[in-house]
Amino acid sequence: MLRKTYFSSIFFLFVSLLLARTALAQNVTATIGNYNSANCAVGDTIVLPITATMASGITTSAISLAIDYDTTKLQCISSVTSLNAAISAGFLSNCGNFSNLTANSPYSSTTRRQFRAAWFALNPVAVNGLMFNLRFRVLATGNTAINWDIATPGNCEFADEFADVIPNVSFVNSTITCGSSGPPPCTPPSATITAASSTSFCQGGSVVLNANTGTGLTYQWRENGNNIIGATNSSFTATTSGAYSVVVSNSPTCSAISTVTSTTVTPNNTISLNTGVGTNTQTLTVNTPISTISYSTSGATGATFAGLPNGVNGTWASNTATITGTPTVTGTFN
Repeated sequence: MLRKTYFSSIFFLFVSLLLARTALAQNVTATIGNYNSANCAVGDTIVLPITATMASGITTSAISLAIDYDTTKLQCISSVTSLNAAISAGFLSNCGNFSNLTANSPYSSTTRRQFRAAWFALNPVAVNGLMFNLRFRVLATGNTAINWDIATPGNCEFADEFADVIPNVSFVNSTITCGSSGPPPCTPPSATITAASSTSFCQGGSVVLNANTGTGLTYQWRENGNNIIGATNSSFTATTSGAYSVVVSNSPTCSAISTVTSTTVTPNNTISLNTGVGTNTQTLTVNTPISTISYSTSGATGATFAGLPNGVNGTWASNTATITGTPTVTGTFN
C-alpha cells in the first residue's frame, strides 16, 4: 500500500472577546434651579424648580434623586409642589440625615443633609420640563450650594422599563443667594463624557474619554471619585478599569459633575501546550490517528480552528483546546 507522510498543520486559535457598550449621546439633563434675592430673609420659603430634559426616544420607568444641602442654612420641606402628572402616581419624597454617603464637596459630614425623591412605574414615560418644585425654609442668609449627590452610587439615577440605568445623564447643581451677601449664583455648564471607542479593552489598550467643550471651561477628571493629578484637559486617556467622571467649571465656584463612565480592562488571554513537546509538530500518516494535541487557555470564551486536514477536528471546552482525529487526505496544511 502506498503511504505518504505529511507534517501536521499549525492551527490558529482565535479568542472571542465581548465588547462593552459603545458611547451614547447625551440622554437626560437634570437641573436644580438657582435662587437669588437681595430681599430674602430668615424664615422665608425658597422654591427651587427641579427640571429634566430627555432626548428624543428616551423614556424612564424609575427615578432616584438625592440633593445635598447645608442644614445650618436651610430647613428642607419633604413635600413637593407642582409635581409633574407623568410621575405623580407612586412618587415619594423626604428629607433627612442619611448614612453611608460618599463625601460630596463642599458639605461636611456634620451639617450635610439630603432631600430624596423616588418614583417607579411599569409603563415608561418621557419627562421634559418641570418635574417638581423643591422647597426650603431659610435658617441663615448668604450663599449656599444645592448639589446633586452623584458621589454616592445609586443616589441619582434614571432607569428604563428593564431596570437598566440610563447612561449619559448630566446633573446640574444650583446655588442659593439669600440676602445681599456674596456674588450672584452661577449658571453651571453641562458636564458630559463621550468615549471615543469601546470602554472595554484588553490589557495594554486604552480609551479616550472626551468631555464637552466650550469657551472658558476648565476640567478636572476623577477616577472612582478621586481627582486624577494633572488630568485637567478636556480629554483623558483611560488605561485601567475604573469609574471615571469629570468636573466641568466655568468659574472657580461654578461647576457641574458628569455621570460616571466605567471602563473594563480584560487581562490578555494565554495559550500553552499541555501535551508533550513535539505533539504540535507531528509527522503523520494518512488513515492513522494523530497523537492528541491539547492546549490550555485562560481568559478565552471560545476558539476557532482552521487549516486542519479532513478527518482532524478541534474542540474547546473549559479553557482547553483539543485536536484529535485521523487524517484522510495527504498534503501540506497550515
